[in-house]
Amino acid sequence: MPGIDAENIARFKKNAAAAAVTVVETKTLRQAVAYALDLCAKKPPREPLPTEPLHPAESPSRREEGTERILAAPGLDAKNAALLDTLGARRDLRILRKGLRAYPAGIDLGLVLAEAGIAESATCLVDATDEDVRLATMLCEISVLILKKSAVAATPHDCASFLTERLDRDAAYLACISGPSKTSDIERVLATGVHGPLELHVALVEG
Repeated sequence: MPGIDAENIARFKKNAAAAAVTVVETKTLRQAVAYALDLCAKKPPREPLPTEPLHPAESPSRREEGTERILAAPGLDAKNAALLDTLGARRDLRILRKGLRAYPAGIDLGLVLAEAGIAESATCLVDATDEDVRLATMLCEISVLILKKSAVAATPHDCASFLTERLDRDAAYLACISGPSKTSDIERVLATGVHGPLELHVALVEG
């Protein structure tokens, strides 16, 4: 899926808006990471469980006051992890890379890199073979996916080779994410965030 197709990007954005997905466009990965950090810093902290492990720099009183915000970003390479640490330190956020099973009450924000996108349904494809990556997209109140514009295809057929290669791997887990969690199973009343994030944001990055 080489190059950036402006028509695919416009279609992706239109269909994402219809699915209640917030799409932002950034020139660099640094700007996308900064966007996620700002979202996390501004949101009300989620309510933690008393059994959650304390961070070495965290005091119990801070947790009781409800001032701690947690951003989970598993699956990042060393360069992106270092960038996140540098920017996150300025916002007083606790950043997790693994061990998300210890946070069943959820996390404030999950930040994950998507490998490909499909404009037809505004779907992001995430390699979720790592359990922590799966949990980061499901346990969070806000999910932010970073997607390169050049990786957005028009239809599933147009990224068939990518899908085949990923699904041919042993024990592979490919997540197809198209919006925040929604259900209308109960009395046909639409509810958001029942099985996953309340909000989904996609940061489209040049390149």
